[in-house]
Amino acid sequence: MAMVTMMQMLILGLTLGLLGSDAMSSPPSSAPVRCARGLVVEVVPSGTTVERGCVRVEGESRTREGHWRVFDDGRLDNEGPFRAGRKHGLWRGFTADGKRAWTAQWKDGVEHGVWRTWYSNGKLETEITFAAGKLEGPWKSFHPNGKARDVQRYAAGVLDGKVMSRDELGRLRIEGAYRAGKRHGWWRELCPDGKPFVAARWEDGVAVEGDVTGVPPDKIPCETWR
Repeated sequence: MAMVTMMQMLILGLTLGLLGSDAMSSPPSSAPVRCARGLVVEVVPSGTTVERGCVRVEGESRTREGHWRVFDDGRLDNEGPFRAGRKHGLWRGFTADGKRAWTAQWKDGVEHGVWRTWYSNGKLETEITFAAGKLEGPWKSFHPNGKARDVQRYAAGVLDGKVMSRDELGRLRIEGAYRAGKRHGWWRELCPDGKPFVAARWEDGVAVEGDVTGVPPDKIPCETWR
């Protein structure tokens, strides 16, 4: 009896998405739709795509509520919760072979929270944060080998703060900063030995000092740059 109870709890956890995206794999397409009292099951086919979940029926209105799943050619493509007809909470996407592809946080139909994507090898690809539908805080990307690639910051959807870019070996390639969406301060592009081959100082988006023309790709003075 105890084993049955534990299995029921596990199925419920999968259905509600409470076990955490990093530890979960794609559930089977045969997983049943369970609706809370007052809701009914709804299936919405469109070509090879089928959406399955629960709705609240009030007259002619059908409002999505609770956990919904989207299947493509019979495989789970993405899933997540609705509240009052809007995406709300953690949504997850999957690759064709059932591995995690992305996660996204929503609040009342607006992007809010951390969004992540993964490479096919399972390594984290990007990590960004939204607040009330706008990019906020660090925006990070990574190379397929797991090393940091690009880091920049946003404030209310606008680039603001330090910017850095590194190659697959972790060597700094680009550094600079934005202020209120415009380049501001010194920007440098570096060779693998750390020496700059382009350097310029910017003020509110206007280059005022240094090498502002850049260097054509075939003239880069770093033989081991790429």
